[in-house]
Amino acid sequence: MQPTRSITHLTPLLFALLPLAPALGCASRAETKAAAEPPGGAVTLWTDSTELFMEHPALIVGAPDKFAVHLTDLSDFAPLRSGKVTLRFEPKSGGRPVEVAQDAPRSPGIYGPAPSFGSPGVYRLTIAVESP
Repeated sequence: MQPTRSITHLTPLLFALLPLAPALGCASRAETKAAAEPPGGAVTLWTDSTELFMEHPALIVGAPDKFAVHLTDLSDFAPLRSGKVTLRFEPKSGGRPVEVAQDAPRSPGIYGPAPSFGSPGVYRLTIAVESP
């Protein structure tokens, strides 16, 4: 019987993403026309049981932006083959969070949630992984 990986195992991951909040800001379409396209981002983080590698495009208000979330089980270095991933973006200025979930990977270890932001701002990202 395999042990269950729950959100409690990923607590360091969740808190480790908090300093990335400024990098996860959104710009309005008007701002992007006036300036060059802002770059996307990439991050790699580890917990005792999981490796996260995540890439995302520049985040633009009104445009769904597909994230590439790669998850690896460090007990055997295999990609996660099942489980739900939820990305929750909470505006630092308050207001309604943006939340997007994917129930299973689109291919082994790779999730592609596509959040869409309704207003520009700086957001705090929390990633929750529910997997066996």
